[in-house]
Amino acid sequence: MDNDTSSAYWNERFIRHGESHGSYKAICSYGMPYLYNKYIDVIQKKAFTTPLNALNLKNKSVLDIGCGTGRWCRILAERGAQVTGIDISKQAVELARRKTNDTRVSFMVSSIASLELPPRSFDFISCVTVLQHVTNREEFEQSLSAIKRLLKPGGKLIFMEVAPTISDTRHSTKVLSVRTEAEYLEKLSKVGLELEKVLSTDVVALTQKRLIPISGKIHRRLFHLLVNMVVILTFPVDFVFAGSSLLCSSSWHKVFVYSNTQGKGFNRLQ
Repeated sequence: MDNDTSSAYWNERFIRHGESHGSYKAICSYGMPYLYNKYIDVIQKKAFTTPLNALNLKNKSVLDIGCGTGRWCRILAERGAQVTGIDISKQAVELARRKTNDTRVSFMVSSIASLELPPRSFDFISCVTVLQHVTNREEFEQSLSAIKRLLKPGGKLIFMEVAPTISDTRHSTKVLSVRTEAEYLEKLSKVGLELEKVLSTDVVALTQKRLIPISGKIHRRLFHLLVNMVVILTFPVDFVFAGSSLLCSSSWHKVFVYSNTQGKGFNRLQ
């Protein structure tokens, strides 16, 4: 999917679902019940904030890629950072600006691959379930190179994506590319970033792994009932392991922590 097509898709999605409860239908899954999207939000926040808590972001320059309605931008600003949020969707950025009342946050409409900012602009770059939607291989590789270019020497990159240990292409669509953990590790290594750790997010993830691939074969109401039941049963386990290195090979999403080792880091993760 090229940038124009991707922009149009996400604009339409945010027009339709950007004002939904928590904006979940826009940023998570518009076809899933609220309980599932809430579960995804809680699990992912716990997993992502675990390595984030090890950083001192006060007065640091931060780039949030694929900012959506600005939820992570606001969290990062609350930690004292000067945040730039970018999104390919003009509609998402308009919503983010309306929802964000913080002078430490600014927004831009851009893809990461085409972002025109000076090299070494940021101490920290965050990216939550965005690269998985860059389905064009050339643009994906350009995006990783842009991240490396924009990160200061010693800076940190933390990103979360669908990244199963074993390839499962049943989930790939025109707007979602399911890459394995090994593929991410290989591509990030090639651009010159150093891996610090990989953390679990959703180690059970029965809905993601088992129910979603057969959703078209089940009546919608029955499917939603099954999803809600599975969420209730699996949430405690996923929550316990989210943000840990335990059972990481089973996790559907993973959090990757990288350093730009050119120069001294501003606060190395422990």
